[in-house]
Amino acid sequence: MQQYPDFFFCDPDTYPVAHGDETASALDRFADLQANTEEFQAILAHNGMSGTTSFTNEQKLVIYREHKKLGAVVLEAAGDKYQFQLQTAVQEQGLMIRGLIDNSGQISVQEQTPHWPPVRFASPHGH
Repeated sequence: MQQYPDFFFCDPDTYPVAHGDETASALDRFADLQANTEEFQAILAHNGMSGTTSFTNEQKLVIYREHKKLGAVVLEAAGDKYQFQLQTAVQEQGLMIRGLIDNSGQISVQEQTPHWPPVRFASPHGH
């Protein structure tokens, strides 16, 4: 996500139909997010919260939002690496990016193809 800050995804809390309050969803799902230790610790590290054990509602919302973004990235094991696919969106233009990422976070792009999401999907950080 650091490599592609214009990462594009459809936020399941707002698309195709907005439902409920995002903060309420974050609070309701927080225990489940913590149960996925590997993802949870990666999110904490990425957001400067490593070592934190007591979280504010605002922090829980940040963690929940990061979880939703991660869920939108297609990852598949490819030997000792992971193959990924994601979309970027900048001013209604974008790219479909496919590549490999290793255990140290090194990214090698295998393919970049122009991709233009429909106008209603033009937000790079979800709906």
